[in-house]
Amino acid sequence: MLRDLTLQEEYRSDRDDLAAEFYVPCLAQSVRYDRAVGYFTSAVLVLVTRGLVQFLGNGGRMRLIASPRFTPEDIEAIKAGYELRDSISERRLAEVVVDLPKAQRELLAWMVANDLLDVRVALPRNPEAGGLYHEKLGLFYDASQEFVAFTGSANETLNGLSVNFEQIDAFPSWDVGVRSRALRKQEHFDALWENQTPFLEVVDFPEAVRAQLLEACPAQRPIQDGTISTQFMEETKPIDGRVLREYQKIAIREWFRGKGRGLLEMATGSGKTFTALSLIQILHKQVPRLCVVIVCPYVHLVNQWDSEARSLGFVPVQCYESRVSWTPLAMEQLQALLSGSLPLICFLTTSATFIGSAFQSLLAQLPADTLLIGDEVHNLGSAGTLLCLPENVRYRLGLSATPERWFDETGSDGLKAYFGKVVFQFTLDNALGEGCLTPYYYYPVLVELTREEETQYHVLSAQIGKLSFARDTDDGPGTKLKSLLLKRARLIGSASQKLPRLQELLREHPFASHALFYCGDGTTESDVEAEAMRQVDATVSMLRKELGYRVHSFTAGESREERAHLLHQFESTALQALVAIRCLDEGVDVPATQRAYILASTTNPRQSIQRLGRILRRAPGKQNAEIYDFIVVPTENTDNLSAEVYSVERGLLRRELQRASRFAKLARNGPSAMDTLLDFQKRYNLLTE
Repeated sequence: MLRDLTLQEEYRSDRDDLAAEFYVPCLAQSVRYDRAVGYFTSAVLVLVTRGLVQFLGNGGRMRLIASPRFTPEDIEAIKAGYELRDSISERRLAEVVVDLPKAQRELLAWMVANDLLDVRVALPRNPEAGGLYHEKLGLFYDASQEFVAFTGSANETLNGLSVNFEQIDAFPSWDVGVRSRALRKQEHFDALWENQTPFLEVVDFPEAVRAQLLEACPAQRPIQDGTISTQFMEETKPIDGRVLREYQKIAIREWFRGKGRGLLEMATGSGKTFTALSLIQILHKQVPRLCVVIVCPYVHLVNQWDSEARSLGFVPVQCYESRVSWTPLAMEQLQALLSGSLPLICFLTTSATFIGSAFQSLLAQLPADTLLIGDEVHNLGSAGTLLCLPENVRYRLGLSATPERWFDETGSDGLKAYFGKVVFQFTLDNALGEGCLTPYYYYPVLVELTREEETQYHVLSAQIGKLSFARDTDDGPGTKLKSLLLKRARLIGSASQKLPRLQELLREHPFASHALFYCGDGTTESDVEAEAMRQVDATVSMLRKELGYRVHSFTAGESREERAHLLHQFESTALQALVAIRCLDEGVDVPATQRAYILASTTNPRQSIQRLGRILRRAPGKQNAEIYDFIVVPTENTDNLSAEVYSVERGLLRRELQRASRFAKLARNGPSAMDTLLDFQKRYNLLTE
């Protein structure tokens, strides 16, 4: 209900986000929205989509009164909606909401056609006297018929709610101090809607069309006070024909709204690279001579950026490895930009080269109109790298599915201080909902420790517990504690029962191709050879010799050229599977993956989210993916554990459960996956976690 919201008396753009803090929450609690404004554009619907979806789910309807000045596209959309209204049969609202269109003008027409929006036009009764209906009045009603009336300076437009400096006063009907004002606002709108307001003529939209009363507004300028208009983004067509999705437009708009700084937190597979390159195109329209620097953690990411940038018409200079190979061309392009003979230059580099003296010297010579893009920006948050970020560049953009650094609050704060705050989020949930990622099934596979492993595990847990409880600083784990945590993590990652359990699972459910195995870097006893082997090697050996699969390792031991060849073989099914340690966690695209076996998981949320995103990348013919997650359960009997050890083990298992529960929650078989974890939760009293 509206009464449950914490509403301010006044909202101003210098301290409040009008859309996020007022419009969206009120819409989400409402069943009716009445709005009377001078100007309305459909772009505002995209801005408040989150609240609008809930509003429509509540059975909400909107009544709009505006002056006759609409964009030509919106006029056509509203006309089409009214023409369709009579031809659309009654449908349940739940069915309608599922089909909610994504494009703003389609959404406008759809709402009108489904009788969810009615539009009327307000005109002066004496046209010769001139003037325009320019009031800004609104009312949100909830199911109990309590309402919030508001007035202010903002039109119902994208600029009005997110760009211009605007102000809103709110009057809740249940607030005795302002109730009389709220009721007056209600009377004013009702009089307008019933065409009972002196000096104004209010007519239905179809009648305004027939009487030719509408005026098409002039097109917006592409850039207004450093902010890009939605209309201009739609007119920006990349060379290869791809167009921006609505959420990508919102991401770009929010970055411009942040005055050219900010972090985009976008899930793997949601098109971060394409979004950033499109942003460059749009910024270049405002900044005629623009320098762009893109920093990537790995060479293969530099190559991916280079390929996509060239497909959009950019010609980047790749700056990495030997300075002799790139410095001359980079300096030549910089001089051409400064002299005016080149309008746009782009440097692509790795994190290692970026912090080197040669590239730092280049950065010092760049003009203020430079855009620095940090891809997988969390990698730039180390103390040494933060000191190398140039202060002389005006525009800054950070990209990552997970910009927060794990156990490094100082580094995370440093990134935000330099690049700006997170201005847009697009989570795994969003990516799955938008169809950016492949739906999947999640199967937790519980694995018991052997008696010897369990004994070692409890010894390590006891030592960890003593150090954890003794530590009284907030500086993170000490060196000895880190060493013990690493030993226990490796023990879990290389638990000897994983391979027999994997072999049993694959005999029951074999795969044909495109399988990926994530391993740890501990050791395990292999049945193939009587010596200790790294788990990845033992897994490769078992898959080849016991089950006959065409499989290869994918680790730091393979060269860059070998990895590229292996990925090609994987795509073509010449190889049925790859067995990796961490090389596929960040930046390497393996979209063909249909099954993933996680033999060694990570409690680092960034790595687990990125890993899931890479597994779920879309590919031709890929309808869904399957994930088998091997979770080590340390013991069946917790009665003999000391309180200290029990507490430490419970903390570790809580983190495992959080990760597994998140994977299960988003999966198609979520309930059954959670049932598999039920005993696991009961044993360590984690049902309420």
